[in-house]
Amino acid sequence: MKGYIERTEEYLLEEINKDYCNYHINYLLGSLYEKKNMYFDCIIHYKRALLQLQEGEEREKLQDLIDRIEYREYDEETIYKMRKYKNQVKEYAKYKLLNPDINIEPNHFITLENPIKTEKIKVLYGSLEIANTMNIYSNALRKLEYQSFCINFYPSYLNYKADYSFNIKGNDWESIKDQIIDLVAYLISEFNIFHFIFNTTLMPDHSDLFILKKLNKKMIMNNVGSDIRQYSKAIQMNKYWDLVKNTYFRRCSEDRNIKKIKFLSNFIDFCITIEGELMEYVKSYYKKCLTYRIPIDLGLYPVTEVKKKEKLLVVHAPTNPEVKGSKYIVETIEELKKKYNFDFVLLKYMPHIKAKELYKQADIIVDQIIIGEYGSLAIECMAMGKPVVCWICDFSKKKYPRDLPIVSANKDNLYEKMEELILNSELRNELGIKGRRYVEKYHDVNILITELLGIYSLMNEYPINGL
Repeated sequence: MKGYIERTEEYLLEEINKDYCNYHINYLLGSLYEKKNMYFDCIIHYKRALLQLQEGEEREKLQDLIDRIEYREYDEETIYKMRKYKNQVKEYAKYKLLNPDINIEPNHFITLENPIKTEKIKVLYGSLEIANTMNIYSNALRKLEYQSFCINFYPSYLNYKADYSFNIKGNDWESIKDQIIDLVAYLISEFNIFHFIFNTTLMPDHSDLFILKKLNKKMIMNNVGSDIRQYSKAIQMNKYWDLVKNTYFRRCSEDRNIKKIKFLSNFIDFCITIEGELMEYVKSYYKKCLTYRIPIDLGLYPVTEVKKKEKLLVVHAPTNPEVKGSKYIVETIEELKKKYNFDFVLLKYMPHIKAKELYKQADIIVDQIIIGEYGSLAIECMAMGKPVVCWICDFSKKKYPRDLPIVSANKDNLYEKMEELILNSELRNELGIKGRRYVEKYHDVNILITELLGIYSLMNEYPINGL
């Protein structure tokens, strides 16, 4: 029979899955793990609880408790110095964020050196979640007992988890400015590697970058698509971009993207992009550009056998219908339905966890037919053993492993490719098996996290030029 503590832990973990950022549940979990001498888990939950507190006595007490647990192997004097050093860093960051036009050096605030020279890397991901990448990487790092946290200032209907989530765009900036600056100053003092995504940083105006550079914090920009894509280069690699030239690329302004890349690369030396076309947009700007593969936690995506039913189910779930080619996909489906009896579901604006349940029931997944490369949806569905239809342009195909089992289809041949899959159950089964193997081989986060740690290690050795 399970003891009281085990039952309490199970209950709290169930509750935290419902409300990931709940202060009280995180505090109780931290306290429980402290009693069990599970110090790493204790620190993670106490810090997650701390993120929910605004500046004040309660937060100071919790920070003191965290420091005493985190640096428990050191003497009182070292713990005191570490606390004072981090407070000085925080005060400098806060002052600069409030007074960006005043030129003042860190040593006006920071009189101590970090007393703990061999501290493990602590990674902060932010501040926009794309395809659950931040959370997947963060959880993998925590399994290896690295502190890592996710900050999401631009939450969406997909409802991905983060350690701290706050909709900056949904609030008047003047009313939240002090709260955000206080939080950002704390984050700058607490972490030593900042992994930014989609050209976002900790502040909407990127004023944090000057501070991070001055403090010699390590930064990396993770680009994923429309944040850097430029029509003049994209069309040379993939002619189907012309289908959305006047709509997608009006928002995805080439001049604006180049200007943003140039600005960010003045502060950030490292950039990583998904395999495929994206390297072409950034390689001329950042000092060090590397490619990565989109990670997946395979434990969350077991192979699912579709129950026998009267009609096949085809699913298309675009996050951006325009760039995914949804218009042409729906037109093709309508033509196929004139000849074949099957069901089609077009998922729009559905939380990821609910959409995933529909993927499990699908016989065929149609991802996109314009972009020219595959993304997280294709990876998730291949992991579940589903045949995936997705346009892979020749340029990107050369960058991918040869055993990629995706059915490559574009506007001009989608009907024929879909017809073959509808008629051939053996082909669907074969592609499902190959897809799972492919994802296990190339996208398992437990393998990719080692590569990411290698990049972080390279960042620490790489000479960073201060301002």
